[in-house]
Order: sequence, then C-alpha cells, then structure tokens
Amino acid sequence: MESYTAVSLDGTVYTLSPSEPGPGAIEPYNEVVVDAFRASMRLLAAGVVMVTTRVNDKPWGLTISSCCSISLEPPRLLVSLARRTASCQAIVEDGRFGVDVLSAKQSPLARHGAAPGAPKFIDEHCDDPREHSHSPMIVGALSHLDCAVADIFDGGDHAIILGDVNHVVHGKQAEGRRPLVYFDGLFHRLGSEVKG
Repeated sequence: MESYTAVSLDGTVYTLSPSEPGPGAIEPYNEVVVDAFRASMRLLAAGVVMVTTRVNDKPWGLTISSCCSISLEPPRLLVSLARRTASCQAIVEDGRFGVDVLSAKQSPLARHGAAPGAPKFIDEHCDDPREHSHSPMIVGALSHLDCAVADIFDGGDHAIILGDVNHVVHGKQAEGRRPLVYFDGLFHRLGSEVKG
C-alpha cells in the first residue's frame, strides 16, 4: 500500500503509511469476521453526504455515509475515505474539501458518486462557490460545509480526515426537505417520526 504525505494549512505534515495491525489484531484478518462486520454495518442506517474536491481542477464528488460531527468549538467533522480513491489523494494534496448533505431527491447523484472505479466529475451539479466556499458546492443539497484539513489519522484501508468547518451554506428551502439515507445497501427516504 502506498503512503501519502499531506500538509495542512498551518504547515503540519501528515504521512499516511500502510497500517500496522493493532496489538489485539489477528493477521491475516478472519474473513468470516470481515463478512459479518460488513453485513452488520449495512444495517446501521446513516445519512448520505458527498465529499467534494477538485481533480484536474474540475469539481469531483465521492458519496459516503461515514461522516459525523466531532466538535462544536471549533466546528469540526470527520470523514472516512478509502486511501486509494482520487478524492482522498486530492484532499491530502489540497488540504481542503467540502461536505454536502444530500436530499432524498439526489439519489441519482449519490449513485454517480458511489460507482466504484468510475470518474466522479460533478460539474453540472455544482454552483460557483467562490463567494462562500473553496470547495465545490452542490446545487440542491440540504447544506454545504466548507472544510480545511485539521488532522489525518490512519484508519486501516481508510484515511480518517478531520476537517475544520470554515463556512456553512444551507440549501434554499432546506427546511421540510428530507435527507437521503443509506440502509442495507440501498438509498432510502427518511420516514415518519417515531413517537413514544
């Protein structure tokens, strides 16, 4: 596995190297456990976001469900990206990225950004972000968060990237719109509220 070097905006240098097994890890990994783990994670419903960056100076978006808030002060979030993706490499090199919370109406875009090995250019889905954001901003997303890389951690076959949120743009008429949700390998629309 290749290693990558990233330089954050404050000049900190990060190196993503091949991961070493932890003290309790069994090598090689037990395929039965890996398969059961994968099946279990499919049952964890999650919101769907597109991580945006630029590849060859053009807007590029990768669909993920592994995104969460980490801190309010400072505003910080976490995304987990496979190391070998063009998105991960572009973010490591640039030190910036965007996170767009997708609406239920954006499942075709989410599929485009999730297609393994396919180009993920998203020019036709983006607004000119220069006024609000350094990262590509998706038209119709529930919100767009413009981030600067704060830290990068080794997550095995993934890189865990912490981003400081510099700017937030809420989508027009975002209130009342439904988010896109991923569950058991499929995209879903959020259902009704559970009461009691």
